[in-house]
Amino acid sequence: MAEAANVVTTPDETSSHGRARLLTQIATALDLPVEALIDRPASREPSRASQEECASLLAAFCRIEDEAARSQCLAVVEGFARRGSAER
Repeated sequence: MAEAANVVTTPDETSSHGRARLLTQIATALDLPVEALIDRPASREPSRASQEECASLLAAFCRIEDEAARSQCLAVVEGFARRGSAER
């Protein structure tokens, strides 16, 4: 992770370019994508899983060596999916 001390603030932080640059520096220091720091308006539609989330879930699932544990994991995820679609 980058050192937080590397974040440089400048007088132009009030400009949109300055804010974008500062946001990029903060995201880099925190080892996060810039999008994680942007406040998005709440929507009524549930968000869909991103490709990154899907890939992470699949990679973690593939690392589970125990067949019974994989079955339990799949059952939990499917349960959340059913519950989520029933709420819509």
